[in-house]
Amino acid sequence: MVAMRTEPWTPPHEGNERFFEKTWDAFAWGVIAISIMCEEFPKTYDDIRNMLDTTFREKFGENLHTYLSQVVSMEPDQRPEDVKQLQKEILKLTDERRSALGLS
Repeated sequence: MVAMRTEPWTPPHEGNERFFEKTWDAFAWGVIAISIMCEEFPKTYDDIRNMLDTTFREKFGENLHTYLSQVVSMEPDQRPEDVKQLQKEILKLTDERRSALGLS
């Protein structure tokens, strides 16, 4: 059974997610990023997914949607292993976008 938290920035998890505690910071960052970019505050995990799959996808496109879907995944092994890995991946996405726009 999945234990749901009242705070949307805490990932829903089962007992075995204790092994993935380092991913919780990445999950929280993802929720905050989605909230800020969509200018909405989610109350539940379903709100997060809905915002990500509608407003966020429309505003920011498929690549960033796909990445943030992994960051806020219910499956902890899909998330970046920690915030340092998250930072590396965000910087890589930023560099790729700059290159695609001819800015680098």
